[in-house]
Amino acid sequence: MLAFALEIITSLILFVYYIVEAICINFIPVRFRSKNVSDQIVLVTGAGGGIDRFLSYKLAALGCKVVCWDVAKQGEKQNDYY
Repeated sequence: MLAFALEIITSLILFVYYIVEAICINFIPVRFRSKNVSDQIVLVTGAGGGIDRFLSYKLAALGCKVVCWDVAKQGEKQNDYY
């Protein structure tokens, strides 16, 4: 009898978990999910330095064609640290 009660409790917990998971997945916008970007053209604004510069290198390593855009001229003179 104890095994049956434990199985019922486990089933109810899993049932609630999967219902909550399904509701959360339906409310998360598609734009926040992962996307395969290899062989895509990617525009990175502010790519002269900082996080965007690092992001440009990582996207290029994934196989993207990266277009870097920055209004600051000092980004062109920085050394490559990545």
